[in-house]
Amino acid sequence: MGCPHPRAKLPRPTGLDPNPSLGTGGAVDWGWYHRTMPLNEWSETVLVGELTDEPGLTDDLQMLLQRAEGKSSTPHVILDFSGVTYLNSSNLAQLLQLRKLLAASKSTLHLCGVKDGVWSILLMTGLDRLFKFTDDLPTALAAAQMGA
Repeated sequence: MGCPHPRAKLPRPTGLDPNPSLGTGGAVDWGWYHRTMPLNEWSETVLVGELTDEPGLTDDLQMLLQRAEGKSSTPHVILDFSGVTYLNSSNLAQLLQLRKLLAASKSTLHLCGVKDGVWSILLMTGLDRLFKFTDDLPTALAAAQMGA
């Protein structure tokens, strides 16, 4: 029992059968399901990802990396860090890799809503000079649309 990757799985409560035609008696044990980050295609050229703390942050960034690697033209990416309170070294490496992939395709990476704890980590590592930051999502959307 349990899931193969507990950081990527969250328990889902038992609920009604989403497809009663399968004859499961109306109740289904959803078991474990994979949690995915809200990823919104705000426009044809802007992609917005709403990040949260671990256990999902590493998987969310990995999903973004896979998406960026698989496309020849990647839209500008905005990562909303308002739900993130801590970054580990793996997260920093993933952000650097994502920035590199996006720069190669002439796209930009904007980080917005960065909290004080995350900001201090970025300052200590010197990464505050590599990324584009905005205070909030609307400002980041405007900057991405203008190509800044």
